[in-house]
Amino acid sequence: MSLYERTIKKIRENKAKRLSGEIIALPWHGLPRLSRILPGIEPEKITIITSGPKAGKSQITNYLYLFQPIDYLFDHPDCNLNIKIFYFSLEISQESLMRQAISYRLFTKYGVTISPQKLMSIFQNYILDDYIDGLIDKERPWLNFLEQHLDIQDSIRNGTGIYMYIKRWCEANGTWIYKDVIYNGKAETVKDYYIPNNPNLITVGIIDHISLLAQEKSDGSMLTLHQSIGKFSSEYCLRLRDKYKMCIALVQQQALASEQQQFTSSGKSIIEKLKPGPDGLATNKETSRDCNLMFGLFNPYKYDFKTYKAKDDTGYDLTRLQDNHRELLILLNRDGISSAAIDLVFNGACSYFQELPRPEDIQETDYLAVEEMRKNVI
Repeated sequence: MSLYERTIKKIRENKAKRLSGEIIALPWHGLPRLSRILPGIEPEKITIITSGPKAGKSQITNYLYLFQPIDYLFDHPDCNLNIKIFYFSLEISQESLMRQAISYRLFTKYGVTISPQKLMSIFQNYILDDYIDGLIDKERPWLNFLEQHLDIQDSIRNGTGIYMYIKRWCEANGTWIYKDVIYNGKAETVKDYYIPNNPNLITVGIIDHISLLAQEKSDGSMLTLHQSIGKFSSEYCLRLRDKYKMCIALVQQQALASEQQQFTSSGKSIIEKLKPGPDGLATNKETSRDCNLMFGLFNPYKYDFKTYKAKDDTGYDLTRLQDNHRELLILLNRDGISSAAIDLVFNGACSYFQELPRPEDIQETDYLAVEEMRKNVI
């Protein structure tokens, strides 16, 4: 089958699925305004999620690409789609990630805000409450469902190892279609395109975060970290996306210099220069050339702003939202709307996000809800 015939066939298959009530992408149902801009998790995409240090980039990645799809599939067992998530944790252990999942589920299901650290009873003034311990037992079905769809690796740390691990799984769970070509006057049989055994399975690779990748060797010499990241992004991630139809989520920190506050001649802070962007990516900015989508997460409260997006007596009162406010920015989108932003409530202890009303629509009850959430942290 020719390339254009495969393309038309896929277009019509998707149309038929939608007409029959099926879905093509796993939606971010917890963020309805974002889901009107982006369809959700779909194959053949590379996404970069970036922010400054400790702004929540790992939490928003986990929320969008791990917890949200698991929630959706758990609540919709008859969904036509399924997911396989490869999580390469270069910063925390497998057990730490599972504790984050438990904290997330306790908050979203029961409204209990307890950090992964508090779950371990390591503080002198707190031992895990029996009631919360019992809630964890109640959530064994959800946690088991999560683990069935998740492959966490915390010991594979170099780009080649990550690529080969995923590739071996893909090769065992799909087949290649071959074609005959003429090369240098000789007939050869080469790989044409890959077909997964399960066409309704979305395969996701999460790498958190790529500045912690181990350096690689090439031709006997050690590559720099910049070169190692470039090889992983421009060679391996592109192969996984284009050949194996994967969705790749790369967490990449902003350079420290991009976090430094800047001022106009009158002393007014230049907010736009503080926000994350492609030019501020740490270690290797060239990764932005390979991605389809880039998210940025911004915390204006960090810079002592009292209000945010204030206009005509409206705006967010950061003295009340405090560190629970984040702005999610779509910095780059090769397939749709760019330069969009959505403001969120952030519960860092539970890796949870919720859309705020627009600044002109926020009400006293919205502030009270955030303050109550903050007050109830265990």
